[in-house]
Amino acid sequence: YQLIRQDVGWFEVDNWFFYARGVAKAMDKVYEAILEDFGGEIKARKLEKLFKEAIADFKQASRLNPLIVLNGDPDDLRANHRLNLASFISDAMGKTITIMEAIQK
Repeated sequence: YQLIRQDVGWFEVDNWFFYARGVAKAMDKVYEAILEDFGGEIKARKLEKLFKEAIADFKQASRLNPLIVLNGDPDDLRANHRLNLASFISDAMGKTITIMEAIQK
């Protein structure tokens, strides 16, 4: 199930936005729990900073709360709230990939 779809119309953009925002909130809590439970191992592998940055990105995504969710084009005067949300989620997922690669070593 794609978190951020590309072909979303104006009448369903808010559904996708709030779904993705909810997933970001859940991931924020999951990462905090992982950091709490496995903090010693995470610190030993020097991954604590990446975990905290990923948590911060998920928190930023979960805090986006526009009055009206807009779906403007990237070069449009109207905002594109889905792209704003996606940028935070993409940053967090990039950090997650880096964490996973470090753990597999």
